[in-house]
Amino acid sequence: MSQLTEKQEEDQARGNFSKVLARLNPRPLTGKRNQPEPGTGAWLTHSHGPPTSPENVKYRTWRSSQSGEVLWVRGDSGTGKSSLAQLAVRDLQADQKSVVLSFGFDACHGPTANTPAELLQSILGELMLHPRATFGTEAKLAISNFLAHHDELEVCRKDQLPSESTWRAFESLICCQKSCFVVIDALDECICSQDKNTAAPGEDLMRKLIGLTERSNLKLACFSRDEPSLKPLMQNSACITLKPDLVMSDVLTVFLKEYDRDPALPPESRERAKKRVLKTADGSFMWAKVLVQYAKSVKSKEAIDIRLEVCPPRLHDAYERMLLETSRLEDFSEDDTRLRRAVLVLLLGAQSPVTLSMLVDALAISERGDAAARTRLLCKPLVNVSGSRVELCHSSARDFLLGVHPRLTDTLPPITLAESHELLARKCLERLLRDEHDHGPCRVAEVRGQRQAMDRNYDVRLVNLPDEKDSFYSYAAEYWITHLMAIPEPAERLSELAYALLSNLGLGHWTDYLGETGHGHSRLMKAHGHLKKSANVLNYEQQAEAESR
Repeated sequence: MSQLTEKQEEDQARGNFSKVLARLNPRPLTGKRNQPEPGTGAWLTHSHGPPTSPENVKYRTWRSSQSGEVLWVRGDSGTGKSSLAQLAVRDLQADQKSVVLSFGFDACHGPTANTPAELLQSILGELMLHPRATFGTEAKLAISNFLAHHDELEVCRKDQLPSESTWRAFESLICCQKSCFVVIDALDECICSQDKNTAAPGEDLMRKLIGLTERSNLKLACFSRDEPSLKPLMQNSACITLKPDLVMSDVLTVFLKEYDRDPALPPESRERAKKRVLKTADGSFMWAKVLVQYAKSVKSKEAIDIRLEVCPPRLHDAYERMLLETSRLEDFSEDDTRLRRAVLVLLLGAQSPVTLSMLVDALAISERGDAAARTRLLCKPLVNVSGSRVELCHSSARDFLLGVHPRLTDTLPPITLAESHELLARKCLERLLRDEHDHGPCRVAEVRGQRQAMDRNYDVRLVNLPDEKDSFYSYAAEYWITHLMAIPEPAERLSELAYALLSNLGLGHWTDYLGETGHGHSRLMKAHGHLKKSANVLNYEQQAEAESR
């Protein structure tokens, strides 16, 4: 009878959790769209039969250890770390005795959009719904406390740091599991601070996770670039470095399969392409992929053969040459060049996935039917457009945009994160203020329905919203404060827009907006205080006061 009661309690805990599942937003690696090519990665993750490499021995030792083990797989950009992380998850899940959790940071957005709160909330959500997860008495109490504070989730995500109730719920649940693996991909995107004098917010969480492996049955695997700032955290881990000779067979396998699938590439040039990859790729999957794109941008076999030979050996140089040739071949105007930069600036600083409808709304890139083709043409090879989603093709594209490597031409001057935040803050504020008196703020919870604006000075009006919940209005409502706070000294025009919005937040029809987006009045006060430090806002307030007299 007591066992039945415990089962009912577990079911009730799962049922309560479903109410906040949407906010936790689990993002396991198994849900990624880009899946590993079959037949690759066996040199590392093969778990049956004789070991396939010294690295495979390290992996198996970590996999079979009891507890307190951390595996760190590190390598340069483009060496297939994300594919190996996904393959490791598949291998661990095949055991069917362990709880396997995973999370991948967005390597195309960088530290500003990758927070430790997202990591912890995602793996907690996955753990709570896992069919093999067990719940102890302490864990149930921690979960109840967590559910009681679930309104903090959105605020914690925007402030980067997870709440204490979230950590306690996760820690208590992990300690109940007999065998548990956590695989984290692109860890460097959360841990590595862009300010060398400031610790990244993810460091404290990683220390907690590593400490948790020592007092529970948790085994942790982290995949990342070989960043110096990670070495103190990982000094006691089992380390595997992805050198070119380890991954070249996989690079060639993936390249040849992509080559054979592409009808634009002549079969008779296949051997030439293979030799160039073996000679130049140096373990980079991304360079081999760009070689294909560069070669097939011309039509004749002779021109393709030439391109297979002259494609720059360094990835950032290949990006630059393709951008330059696209500008020349397509005869870009000044407006085209400005629009391309605006798209890339927006993608670089965006805090959530960007869709075509958002680009159309924010930048008026074109009518919806032509938006995908227009975006591809403007931004190739740096941007992928898949379905309605638009994103940078790889973390190396982000590094290129930021000017990590020197440019050979002035085709696309480096972009700063300050420029990205300034553009996004301005576009967000302009979007929120557009016909604000008539429509009021966007209510995220009703984004597919209607928005009801209520103001003492206006009649109630109902306005149909677009069917797409991913419109730029929704993004603007959620992230305008994030972008504004990232700008140390807002420009005069931006300050005026922010002040105009803040001055209307006291109206009655903003109450639901404040609650539903999770901004809370504390964040609004921070934003107002941030603006108060700006001389531009003080001048604007004084001018407004003078005009009212």
